[in-house]
Parts: sequence; C-alpha cells; structure tokens
Amino acid sequence: NMKNTKHFGFVGLGLIGGSIARNLRKLYPDSTILAYYYNKEKINPELLLAQKENVIDTIVTSFTEGFSECDIIFLCAPVLKNISYLPELKKIIKSDCILTDVGSVKGNIHEAVIKENMENFFIGGHPMAGSEKTGYGNSTLSLLENAFYVLTPTVHTPDSHINTIQKLVKNIGAIPIILPAKEHDNCSYISKYGTRS
Repeated sequence: NMKNTKHFGFVGLGLIGGSIARNLRKLYPDSTILAYYYNKEKINPELLLAQKENVIDTIVTSFTEGFSECDIIFLCAPVLKNISYLPELKKIIKSDCILTDVGSVKGNIHEAVIKENMENFFIGGHPMAGSEKTGYGNSTLSLLENAFYVLTPTVHTPDSHINTIQKLVKNIGAIPIILPAKEHDNCSYISKYGTRS
C-alpha cells in the first residue's frame, strides 16, 4: 500500500530520477527521500539543489545510512554504475524492498540481477521520456506525464511489487507497459526513441 510507503532512495538523480523524485514529493509529501552520492569529499551541486528545493531530504554517501529502510530504490545512475552497486545494496536492503531502474537498455541489468540472485527484489523500468537537456536541473513534474513507462519484471518479481510500481507509474501520470526484458531490448522503436540514461 503506497500510503504506508515512507522511504524512497535514489542512486543518481538526473533528468529522469529528478522528475520521479519531484512527483514522489508531491504525491507523498511526508515520505523520506534519500539520495546516494559516491563521493564524500565533493557532493554533486545538483543534489544540493534538490535538497534545497526539498525534493530530497538527505544526501548520504554510504548505503548503510538509511537505504536499509527504503521501500523503493530507484537506480538512476549509468547502467554500469547501477550494476556495480548491486552487491552493496544486496547486503543492506530489507526483504520487501523494491529495486527498479530507469535505463534504456534492460538486458545487462537483468543479467546482473540474476547473477546476484536479486530477482525477487527487481523490476526494470524505462520511462520513455526525455529532453535534449539532461541533469536534475532540467527535471520537471510534467516530464513523465503521458509518457510510456516500460516495466520489465524478472521471472521472480512478486506480483505485489509489479502492482506497486504500476500504481506508482500511473500516479506520476505516466502509462505503464509490461514487457519481458529481452522483448524490450529487441523493440527497435524503444531503443530508437529510448532516453539516454
């Protein structure tokens, strides 16, 4: 039940992640929204802006700081970075956490999720929205409005997780479409119009 979902985590917060976070803040004003950044020495100015705008509450530089409480974690970094974080996340996420990503290619993250034995946590996501501009600074509440948002569950993604993410996608104004990962990557129209992520 989304009303009880209190903790969202973001790994990377660019154009798409920022637009999702803005919508979550509006829909669930009391929720806690965390953003992870890998560099303790030099926090990304875009994350500081997101915090100043109250889109996110806290910037953490370690997954052990609050990510274990997250109900849903959005992987919005480049795909190889997302993949590299899986083993760390696996150690700390709670048993009913949902992991989802926003990458335009699904095969490699799905393979990594299978390898890490995290299929029961994961549902791939590809919001087919974008702009020639990138970065959190260009994110908006309306970016995802009426955009197709492809969801690629694994064979072990629980139905309850699929339903939760489907509802969330609808709540942010996008249109969920469920596809197997392979089919997604073979759809030339999706790869062609897919967002750079």
